[in-house]
Amino acid sequence: MTNKLELVRAGAGSGKTYDLCETVAQAVADGLDPARILATTFTKKAAAELKGRVQSKLRGMDASDASPFGVSDRFELAAIGTVHSVAHQLLSRYAIEMGLSPRLEVIMEEFAEEVLSSLVGNASSSDPEMFGECSKRLGITEPHKRILELLSAVRGNRISDELFREQMQISADRVCEILTPLATGDNVCSADELLELAARAKDSIRGLENDTTKVTAGAISALQALPSPKNPYWSRYLVATKIKAGIASGADGMLDELRNAAAKVRQHPELHADVQKFSQLLTEATLDLASQYEAHKRERGLIDYTDLELLLLNLLEDEAIALQVSEDFELILVDEFQDTNPLQLEIFQNLRLLSARSRWVGDSKQAIYGFRDTDPELIENVWNKATKEKPDTLPNNWRSQKGLVQ
Repeated sequence: MTNKLELVRAGAGSGKTYDLCETVAQAVADGLDPARILATTFTKKAAAELKGRVQSKLRGMDASDASPFGVSDRFELAAIGTVHSVAHQLLSRYAIEMGLSPRLEVIMEEFAEEVLSSLVGNASSSDPEMFGECSKRLGITEPHKRILELLSAVRGNRISDELFREQMQISADRVCEILTPLATGDNVCSADELLELAARAKDSIRGLENDTTKVTAGAISALQALPSPKNPYWSRYLVATKIKAGIASGADGMLDELRNAAAKVRQHPELHADVQKFSQLLTEATLDLASQYEAHKRERGLIDYTDLELLLLNLLEDEAIALQVSEDFELILVDEFQDTNPLQLEIFQNLRLLSARSRWVGDSKQAIYGFRDTDPELIENVWNKATKEKPDTLPNNWRSQKGLVQ
């Protein structure tokens, strides 16, 4: 089997659906059984349109079909739909081999998000109080949002608990490296000392009678606001480095000691310790939420969209089942490839290796940033590396007048 991969760049209105329909029609005309086609697209509406147009095309070929059933009838047995719909179809088809129930209850993405949002408040670490304190000192106002984002990344990239811990530690170490090497306690000032320096600078500047400039008035206001809760613990140092006052009056020079002391915050041992501790506790809370979420679904017999993708990957990586998939499907069509997330990309790569021919159609310029963890840069890299030859391009835009689109 050749495992032929065809990549097609296709902008909006360039005739992607037409291209896919023609691909199917030509393949069927060349002898392909329509039941051996698997096609995915971005939305249910797009999938229905693709299926309808292909059916219409195949009905025109039925008159010459010598089998008891026409090719359009055979196409009803093809796997057509969104990625998750097709995943559900395949899991149901091979449920017995996978040891799964053929009736998988899939929860909608919106409901899954609601469940996670309700559980994240209970996600715990070994020291919840310290987690809250570190979050405040580092100016992280929505730590629960960080937990949800990390869990999505972990599940969406099939990252093991062990690897996740390692990566989080590497990230924390990298942040500390960027902050510059640690200093000794004698070389940095405490938060209280910083506020004392700010108070002295403010009093000195206020003593100037000949400076009524806006910049100096702004400096006084900034110095007064420095202790405010609006300036989290470590943010005060950063704010202090940026305070400026009038130069001609000498007011700005009165801020030098404060700014120099604040600039050393990057070396502060306590800041480095907060970064490391927050990373550790964030990791623990993320893994705890993952455990809670899995238990919630298991108790109710539910799976979500990511589970569908993970289960399908497990199916495709099972040697015996993969052989059956290879026998069942010969042509793989992927529409809107640019909106593929890492898990789906792995699915398509596995399907490509199990089929004689794959055709991926899309345009990285149209990628929906953030849609289920899509990564336009990743897709572009795949596009560039998947073949040494330049991908095919659908040059025409049939939705716009000739003078509007070149």
